[in-house]
Amino acid sequence: MHYPEEKILILAALFHDIGKFIQICSDENKDHSELGVQFIKDNQDIFKAVLGNDVDSFNRLCKVINEHHNKESEDKLISIINIADKVSAKEDTKVVNVETASNNHFLLSTFSNASLRSQKASDKRYYRHEMLTKKNYDVLIPSKDTTKDALSTKDHYKNQDKIFESFTKDLHSIFKYYEDEEDFGTLINLILIVFEKYLWCLPNIDGDSESSDISLFNHLKDVTAVSHALYKTGFHQNGSSKVNLIIGEMPGIQKYIFDITEKKPAKILRGRSIYVQLLTRHFASILLKELELTEACLIMLAGGKFYILAQQNEFIKKYNNAKKDIEKFLIENFYYDIKFSSAYVSFDANELANNKIKFSDIIDNASYELLKGRQQIFKNDLFGDSFNESKFVLPSNYMNTEDADSNSVKCKVTDKPIRKERKSKIEEIDGFVDKQVFNEHKIGKDIPYDAVVLELSNTLDEVKDIKKLKEADPDKDSYKIIINPSLDDLISYSKSKRDLLKNSLILEVANYASIGEDGYVKDFSEMVKANNGAEFLTLIKGDIDNLGLLMSCGLSGNENDISPISRITTMSYHLKYFFSFFINGFLRDWDSSRKELDKDDPESDQNVYTIFAGGDDLMLVTTQSASLKLADEFNKKFNDFVCNNDEVHITYSHTNFKDKTPIRMVADLSEHNQEGAKKKLKGNANFDSLESFLNSNEPFSQENDKTGLYLFNNIIKTDLIEYIINRKRELTGWVKDEDNPVTKGIIQNLLNLAEIMKEYDEKGKVEKLIWHPKLANMITRLLMDKSGYKNNDVKGFFDEALSLNKNSDSPLKKALHPLMCEIIYSTRNLTGEEDGN
Repeated sequence: MHYPEEKILILAALFHDIGKFIQICSDENKDHSELGVQFIKDNQDIFKAVLGNDVDSFNRLCKVINEHHNKESEDKLISIINIADKVSAKEDTKVVNVETASNNHFLLSTFSNASLRSQKASDKRYYRHEMLTKKNYDVLIPSKDTTKDALSTKDHYKNQDKIFESFTKDLHSIFKYYEDEEDFGTLINLILIVFEKYLWCLPNIDGDSESSDISLFNHLKDVTAVSHALYKTGFHQNGSSKVNLIIGEMPGIQKYIFDITEKKPAKILRGRSIYVQLLTRHFASILLKELELTEACLIMLAGGKFYILAQQNEFIKKYNNAKKDIEKFLIENFYYDIKFSSAYVSFDANELANNKIKFSDIIDNASYELLKGRQQIFKNDLFGDSFNESKFVLPSNYMNTEDADSNSVKCKVTDKPIRKERKSKIEEIDGFVDKQVFNEHKIGKDIPYDAVVLELSNTLDEVKDIKKLKEADPDKDSYKIIINPSLDDLISYSKSKRDLLKNSLILEVANYASIGEDGYVKDFSEMVKANNGAEFLTLIKGDIDNLGLLMSCGLSGNENDISPISRITTMSYHLKYFFSFFINGFLRDWDSSRKELDKDDPESDQNVYTIFAGGDDLMLVTTQSASLKLADEFNKKFNDFVCNNDEVHITYSHTNFKDKTPIRMVADLSEHNQEGAKKKLKGNANFDSLESFLNSNEPFSQENDKTGLYLFNNIIKTDLIEYIINRKRELTGWVKDEDNPVTKGIIQNLLNLAEIMKEYDEKGKVEKLIWHPKLANMITRLLMDKSGYKNNDVKGFFDEALSLNKNSDSPLKKALHPLMCEIIYSTRNLTGEEDGN
């Protein structure tokens, strides 16, 4: 239930700075508050309908928007938004002078200014004025050309008055959804969708000549979150400005995702990944519903964690009730296999607004409490008010064994016993599975890249239906998850498919996968056949280094500037866009380029499968022969996305495996490889003591920090990937050329010599210097005659190899061992000359 005054506050907070959008679209030089009120009055019918056609309520809405910067106002709603405005963005907004503002109308990437210790300036890059759509994913890469003409040449914003007209039309469409009080929460969600579509790339302009790096969308959303939390605390009644920050997560979730014994895991693995993301979103909504907050208060959702701003008043009881509901669901459906952890910290929003405390410190404190809470998961259920030892013994309502064969009662996918009431059957699997596995398999099989509606039972323990968004017509009372929808579709359905949006959550996930001839996701056994060379797949694991530290300490700009909430949420949202909108579109186009090639073309190996991507990490499966190309192209896009910021980088590991290798074993190896890469790269940094680290201006740069790639038991820097790709293509071509003296045997011999060289470099054994005369002898005997090299094409490479003892900085020396491994894999199926001795 939202009271009339509460609705006025929420609408006023959402639209308090809408005048800034008008300034950008019209170059209007009036005060943004005045423009905002004029917009409300020009569209008064839709706002009055939500306010019960009460004239006094409408007039107060206009007053709050017009005076939201008035610090002396006696209207408590104005005071609330004034505090929230400062908490969100800190700036006291000025009238924009369009004659002097150069790039003021364009959103600067948060990565342009982000810095931990570096003295190197990152590229100043701005976002083009384009709406956020699935097909238009490349707009998430900020432009290198920062001139005003280049940033506004696209059709979407070429005619600014028309784009504002489109915005207004979309608002009218979604306001028609509202019919009664129960629709208010959904209406707020739809308003946020429209705002996100148009305002994600626009700056929260402040009148300075340099553009803001705070998104206008995030600013409006965060001001609404803080305002609503303050109102629920009772600021308007007692002046209290205490609020809470909640953090929630599902720790150890990767262990659950990969806990699969099925030899064809592609569909179930994908389904599990999507399902756990769905759960994270669902658990956040349980808390919001119990606390009677709108979706605006969910300020961040990424990387398996969510952050909610909530009130102080009557908080603990409602928070504990929500947590009990979440744990009860997990116990009944997962028997403690999936865990949920959450924590909260209280802080004074007024102190935050006045720079007496930092939001980054609040996040750090909440994260610390979250870590402590991981040691007390399911505490209420296991201990409660009194100790009950029976709670430590799970009920024995399992299936009965047949002919004393214990395997008959185990799930064929997880190898765990099945409870009687959860016995299910998947047509393509011989044997029974647990009900949850059945749900996850259906999700993984039936959810394509296109937008879909996942219709569930209200307890989430049954997938009732999965249909493409345009075909869906679900029951209004069923629980629905809309996955990867087009924002335009959601806006258009706000009236035509009203029941679709009721009781629904919206979730963007990275879920692209190559599709087989049967129209379903390719199994790994099908993907591996596309590999060029030995039939191996590669699990690519990557995670952004130091992201938490960067968001905590790297967004302030200088020691006197305290990073506001909306700068942090803007970076979080843009990362979320990158690891959902962008990666889906990028992989779709990368995969599509394969489909246009002949099956015998060496580039036709580009199959891909997304396990997950979000927050700060990703896991992809591709053919081994295409893995370096995929990592290289993705990493270049990521570097463009972060404006070539030298302190923002990804560490990768490539783990090669056969398609029938148990996927949980592959995941364990991948994690081991990833940690080994980070440890070694950190150990190789150019610091001989803690003091030298602290005194360095570049301790987190790509050169000194832990960024790199684990490849065939080697740790290389990512800038060597392209070099290896080009050399691999060159040498593989020589091996395949019957007239070229370079054979598979020579490549094998080079690998052996590279291993000896590597042992010398790592252990310093003098006897290992034998690699050089052995290399010279091989080249003389097999590649040369009296007149020199038999084939001059190979001269450059082997002359460089002979000089490696004198040139330790040569890229060939760093890349020789993984390069030879790559070539051996790619030529594994070739027949012909083997001599290399």
